[in-house]
Amino acid sequence: MLAQGSPIGGILFDLWNTIAWSEFQPNPMLLIAEALGIASRPDWKRTIERGMMTRRYRGIREALDALEISTGRSIGSAEARTALVRQWNEACAATRLYDDALPALSALRGHFRLGILSNTQSFDVDFLRSRGVEPLVDVVCLSCDEGRLKPDPTFFASAAGRMGLPASRIAMIGDSVEDDVRGALRSGLIAVHLDRKGGAAPVPGAAAIRLLTEISALFP
Repeated sequence: MLAQGSPIGGILFDLWNTIAWSEFQPNPMLLIAEALGIASRPDWKRTIERGMMTRRYRGIREALDALEISTGRSIGSAEARTALVRQWNEACAATRLYDDALPALSALRGHFRLGILSNTQSFDVDFLRSRGVEPLVDVVCLSCDEGRLKPDPTFFASAAGRMGLPASRIAMIGDSVEDDVRGALRSGLIAVHLDRKGGAAPVPGAAAIRLLTEISALFP
């Protein structure tokens, strides 16, 4: 159930596994964590995100250098580093947009202010423009520019400010229950869980959809 309140004026979208995904397996972030020897830690993903997604880097090589410093770990040999760079580049080349992404954005544009709110790196995201996503949104809020990650409430507040709307009039759409759904709810936004596979447990106070094209029916 969606909370009742002011009419929706804006919609924020998560990027990864909401609008875009990579066919490459396994996750290149996991490969980096394994190379650093932190993959067994329960917070390995957040450690990688903090290390390479909260400031701008010129590319994956510079980001790997920063991760070694932030974790106090060494990737090891030059061959291991070269393999990580190759795998990262292959994963980027395998980036795809979900079939419903551009149709949903096109249908919503003109009716709502649209934006992207993502935990992501500063490099290898040129596809947002080249594949037609960026021209359809009004605001792009990336963690690498903000210096903070979802579910930090200040990240959501910054996005709301850039949207020019109060948080209560903005819906957040994303696949992560903790970062996108609960994070949005705690920050005063309306939350919609994108559960593409179906079967996820309901989150109190949030709606659930399986396709981005269902958003129009939520906010007619």
